Amino acid sequence: MLMLAVIAAIVSFQPFSIAKGGSTEGSARCASANGSVHKSGGSKGSLSFLTGRCDNVLQSNDFPALEEIDRAISGADSVVVNGVRMLIKTRYAYSESKNIAFDYLASLITNHTRCDLKEQDFVLQVRKPDLRTSVLSASADTLWLGSIEGKVYRCIDPQEQMMHFEEIADIEEKIFDFVIDEMGRLWAACGLKGGGLGALFMSADGGQSWVERGEGGRVYTLRCIAFGNEIFGMAAGSYGTVVRTADGGAYWASIDPGIFSYHTITGIDAASPMHYRLVSYFGEVYETSDIGTNWSMKSLPVFPTYAIDFCDSDHGVVVGEDVVYYTSNGGTDWHEVDVAADLRNVCMVDSELVVAAGVDGALWRSDDGGASWTELSSICSNNSDANDITPLDDDTFIFAGENVVRRVDIGQDGKCDTIALADTTVGRNIVFDHRGSSEPDSVIVVCAHYDAISRSDPMQCAPGADDNGSGVITVLHTAHAIDSVSTRKTIEFILFDGEEVGLVGSRYFVSHLDTNRVYECAINVDMIGYNADGKNSLTIVGREGSIDDSMLVDGFIAAADSISSGIVCDPLPGASYPSDHYSFWDVDVPSILLIEGRRGDWTPYYHSCSDTYDHVDFDFVSSVGAATTRFVLDLAGEAVANEAAATVMPVLYPNYPNPFSIGTIITYSLPGPSIVRLAVYDVLGRRVAVVDEGYRDASDTHIIRWDPRDKSRKRLSEGVYFLRLETRFGETTRKIVLVH
Repeated sequence: MLMLAVIAAIVSFQPFSIAKGGSTEGSARCASANGSVHKSGGSKGSLSFLTGRCDNVLQSNDFPALEEIDRAISGADSVVVNGVRMLIKTRYAYSESKNIAFDYLASLITNHTRCDLKEQDFVLQVRKPDLRTSVLSASADTLWLGSIEGKVYRCIDPQEQMMHFEEIADIEEKIFDFVIDEMGRLWAACGLKGGGLGALFMSADGGQSWVERGEGGRVYTLRCIAFGNEIFGMAAGSYGTVVRTADGGAYWASIDPGIFSYHTITGIDAASPMHYRLVSYFGEVYETSDIGTNWSMKSLPVFPTYAIDFCDSDHGVVVGEDVVYYTSNGGTDWHEVDVAADLRNVCMVDSELVVAAGVDGALWRSDDGGASWTELSSICSNNSDANDITPLDDDTFIFAGENVVRRVDIGQDGKCDTIALADTTVGRNIVFDHRGSSEPDSVIVVCAHYDAISRSDPMQCAPGADDNGSGVITVLHTAHAIDSVSTRKTIEFILFDGEEVGLVGSRYFVSHLDTNRVYECAINVDMIGYNADGKNSLTIVGREGSIDDSMLVDGFIAAADSISSGIVCDPLPGASYPSDHYSFWDVDVPSILLIEGRRGDWTPYYHSCSDTYDHVDFDFVSSVGAATTRFVLDLAGEAVANEAAATVMPVLYPNYPNPFSIGTIITYSLPGPSIVRLAVYDVLGRRVAVVDEGYRDASDTHIIRWDPRDKSRKRLSEGVYFLRLETRFGETTRKIVLVH
């Protein structure tokens, strides 16, 4: 818990005096500076002579600028990760592209710092597929599964002792049935997500890529499909929908659904190239021998019925809920058998052996063509639904349903192998520390989330340049700005995953806090890139009624004012803006949120594919980042390695941002009055600009916002430069980087 006495000390911390600015309508105005600005207050420490306890000094000569990082993570520019150039089109938590963003951000930290990067992994989502269909290649060496989520899974050599399935494709529609035609092509009967329409998809490369095939117009959901040979095929489904092809699937023509009384067709069997039998939910068996030109119908007395299969022209079986029908004369007569199971599929191996499966793991066999049945629960008692059956050989069958695949030997061995499929999405938080010198177990958290989302199709498009690329670049550049500063307390920087899908990453983090550390407070930076009113308005949110949070809000406003950041700060206690600070509140760690606008005046591109780099105001981001850096240093406490040297030397503080393109804020202080010259030199030692010059008082802290131009006001070319502060007490230098 952050005690009030500690807060009071933080707010008055030197060397910058912390004075509250004036307020308008409850907002503190942090006025901007043009040229040199003087704030009262002496200097206690010399940052340029302090030894940083973070052994990882950032190599600022090639650290990317704010804009460069934001362009990269929002897909405006490509990135190179592990030697491969890629675009990050989305950072949606469940997408593969999010992992590219992780690798890129982690590389920035590891390549430009010597800080220890900690990858905190957690389960973001466990997705269990709902398997609906299975099919085996003609050579029996490959098994495919299809799920209601549109996922396609493949198992190479399903007769191996241990079956291994890999996801190879996503049709992105509901898969109800698979079939392989005589040309080796995979076909999928599908329902379209978000409606009752259907479609057919075909794969000619073993299920890795799929193209839609059909008549051009939409049909209702297709639930079953069969091919008589490489030319003739038929598919059927909801509301009497039946389509047929006579050219190998290039074109599919609809058959009048009135023929089938608009009843849903649940099963199909191809007896020959043009001979098909269908069964409907209402127990109707339809038969055609001319690919659907003419039909006959036989009505079964008990329904619902779900599947039909024939092993030859005479012997067939229909299964349903608590009922089985069998025929030995081609369907002229059907015989009813009661079976205490809801059976959804059937496989007739020959005129005697029949295997059926269904709801709650029901597995049954018949050895007399369907006249009598034996339950197989003693062999395989798993209670997952079995939606489809695929024979591997005369005794071994694959049963697929829910997320379970069962390989069952129904022969004398009576063996059952069960595999449960689950796609686990792992979330990854990026954590790295600036270790404190004297109080390393007292921790100040600076965080943002790096995942993004869009309302349309987040798996394909979620650039998130503002939400929350702006927060990410602020955290990275804050870490960069203080790399050479020694602080008494540890500053823990965190880029959270899974914020947009329920604050998952931050909730995991706070539930696994290091009990040997004291987490004093957290600053959460979320969306600070859209300058809606052109006034640099920033909302600051803490808990209503929390003195600790209120003191944090006041401290941030004072820090922003002390550097004349130009931010208009708008405290809004108790605002319901769900973000990662909520997680810290849950464990009573004082926390505040920094977010753009005034009381919900956010970017109009929020959670959309238009949240792109070109809508981000990087001057505003830079101002908020500078204020955040100052506030974090106030909270963590700047340690002095050599107090005697500090009292007699000038201090040139880290500029922010660095690298920079539009402008940067430079701050320095003096141990006594002096004539000073603060100048910029190129790598050849030539003075290219004078930032500040003249007599300066020792009691002042000097802040300059510098536009990178030379003496003739011409914009400087990008590259490495050096700031040199020359005084009667000596001089000090810092490297700065200008990028375009």
